[in-house]
Amino acid sequence: MTHSPVNPDPVAHVAAGPGLRLVQDLSREQELFEHLDALGVPMFITLGPGRPEYRYPDGWQTTDPATNWDRLERFTEGDAVCAVGCDAVAFVDVDPQNGASVDDVRALLDQLGVRVYYEDRTPGGGAHFGVAGHPDLPTVSGQKGLPGWPGVEIKSHGSHVYLPGTRRPKYDGAGYFIITDNLEALADGGDIDSAEALVGFVAAMRGLAHKDSAPAAPPWDGSPLSESQRAWIDATFRWVITELQQCPPGQGDHGGRNNHLNRAAWRLGKFVAGAGLDEQLVIAELERACDVNGLTAEDGIHSVRATIASGLRGGKAQPQAAPAATADPLDDIITRMREPHSDAGAPVAMTATDIQQADTTAADTGDPAARAHRLFESGVAFELEKLRIREEARTRLRREQAASITMPPRISLTDFLAQPDPPIAYRIDRLHPVGGRSLLAAQKKAGKTTFIGNLMRCLVDGGDFLGRFTVNPLHGRVALIDNELHETTLRRWLRDYNIVNTGAIDVHPLRGKVSTFNILDPDIRSRWAADLRAADTSLVVLDCLRPFLDALGLNEHTEAGQFLVAFDELLGEAGIDEAVVVHHMGHSGERSRGDSRIGDWADANWKIVREDAEDDASTRYFSAFGRDVDIREGRLAFDKTSRTLTFAPTSRTDAKVEAALLAVVDILTSQPDGLSANAIEMAANDLAEPLKRAAVRGALKRGIEIGLFAVSPGERNSKIHRLASTCRTCGKPMSGGQAFEHLSCIEEAA
Repeated sequence: MTHSPVNPDPVAHVAAGPGLRLVQDLSREQELFEHLDALGVPMFITLGPGRPEYRYPDGWQTTDPATNWDRLERFTEGDAVCAVGCDAVAFVDVDPQNGASVDDVRALLDQLGVRVYYEDRTPGGGAHFGVAGHPDLPTVSGQKGLPGWPGVEIKSHGSHVYLPGTRRPKYDGAGYFIITDNLEALADGGDIDSAEALVGFVAAMRGLAHKDSAPAAPPWDGSPLSESQRAWIDATFRWVITELQQCPPGQGDHGGRNNHLNRAAWRLGKFVAGAGLDEQLVIAELERACDVNGLTAEDGIHSVRATIASGLRGGKAQPQAAPAATADPLDDIITRMREPHSDAGAPVAMTATDIQQADTTAADTGDPAARAHRLFESGVAFELEKLRIREEARTRLRREQAASITMPPRISLTDFLAQPDPPIAYRIDRLHPVGGRSLLAAQKKAGKTTFIGNLMRCLVDGGDFLGRFTVNPLHGRVALIDNELHETTLRRWLRDYNIVNTGAIDVHPLRGKVSTFNILDPDIRSRWAADLRAADTSLVVLDCLRPFLDALGLNEHTEAGQFLVAFDELLGEAGIDEAVVVHHMGHSGERSRGDSRIGDWADANWKIVREDAEDDASTRYFSAFGRDVDIREGRLAFDKTSRTLTFAPTSRTDAKVEAALLAVVDILTSQPDGLSANAIEMAANDLAEPLKRAAVRGALKRGIEIGLFAVSPGERNSKIHRLASTCRTCGKPMSGGQAFEHLSCIEEAA
């Protein structure tokens, strides 16, 4: 494992004001932000000045990485840039002021086999090591977080680090300096070996603090527990969960809610390994307890789950058995409760007298409250068993239903090719085939919502889409499933389009309710399909893809295909042939962001880009390609009054050539003897707004094609370009029907 030499911050001791100031070359910081964004690492801007330095935005622990650049582009003087640990990247924070050594921590990571993909130097003389993240890696904070390693913290889920580009007022304006940035190497699937090595180390170190006097036990062999053992496990389980629920912020017997959670998971993990306690039930109850005590809201569910996984791992490494079974008078009644039928098949009647007699007997042999609790817990266990039976029944029913599906017929290629091909039919001429799927990918603020509004208006009211492409009417309705806009904003925007046939569009506003569209679940998918089918839906517009992936826990870069397959199944079950899905482009190119499966899924890929990606007011351009779809890039014009978009077949290259053509005409007007192509290029490069060589060459070619320029041989095989026909008064080009002078020049002379 190699490391870049430690380079001192060249401006670390230069006095400066607080907030976001460049510590080094802007391009390296820009590359760092792009690498983090590509990995899905959330980034946010703090607001300064605050106490002691910054004011953090609400909910920063659950920052959405999809909108990173919207925040980064809004920073102002006095702010700072932060990254939040996540599944993709975590940070090891080394603080020498609290006793840590950068070199020792680097050596430790090397020894563990944890590869460092990013390193910076902090203004306090410490370092941030960027490593592969992991869902089970907890955030570790505080001086006692890692025994034996004071001043070392793990910034994982729900915690943050400052990034280069930030100056710290508490360090006299000093900032952060990038030593190594190799985060691009994580983009090819992460580094699971490094991540699991760090998870194991953290679990082992934190396990040092979790020691008790309970004797070690062998792993549970599957033998059933007695009723008394089961009751003891259940009571202990309830006690651990209740104690965690009541743990207030920053307090508790184990140093705060996060540490208390780790302790609780460790304690119950021992019984998972040694007594057969249901691990999934343990995880669910621990998460619910964190919802109650507020830890989930503060640190986020990813951090909570990572801490639970760490604690369970340490606990399961030290199995603990339930106490030995003892005879108990309640065993008989509990057995009867759990066996609801007699040998003859008749139900066993559990009367009040039975229970009262059992209670009386129990009172003579132990604590009545404890034994009543045993009876209650046994009843709960019995009901849980019934619920498991129902779930198994549902599973078997789904299998039976799947078995009843008729497989499509097999057909030989000979017979398949013998069938005649129907003519290609389009819902939208040359843009969207009948029965097709289209994907609209657009840059941020490029006008996706306006485009979709124009599309729906043409689908239900008729008329040419973008003023150019004929729309064949639908036989059913359009469903808009929107998760980006608030209901009020969505209603206002749709009203502005003055759609006439509003009854032909159904709107499903899902902002804040995205999880209700969990179409990966067959039951939920069937409910959505039934609703869409009942409405006679023919086309679905899904705006937009990314929030659905986030809500379902799918990685945009590798798992988007799972959602699209489920979406196709939804359309098929609902009897819907067509769909349009909206998606965002990446920041560094002009293609849909994430998994290549997204672009492969669509029959037609539509694209909207800005002429200048950094200028929100620049001209928009639209193009489309795909199966039987090939529309060359053209300009989009927008009428604010009617909110109507129109398409003109003029690409960005055409626009540059047109502008260059006017400039070349001006150059040749002042050179009646003409110029060579090289001389024209040199003159164009000296303009106030220089022209690129490709634009000048395109302008010369266009001018020759339309007869505006004449070409004659020059010295040394050069070609001299002149204006083909000029006004003898002003020297500018002549148009058709004018022999020697412009009419305006004649009138002016008269």
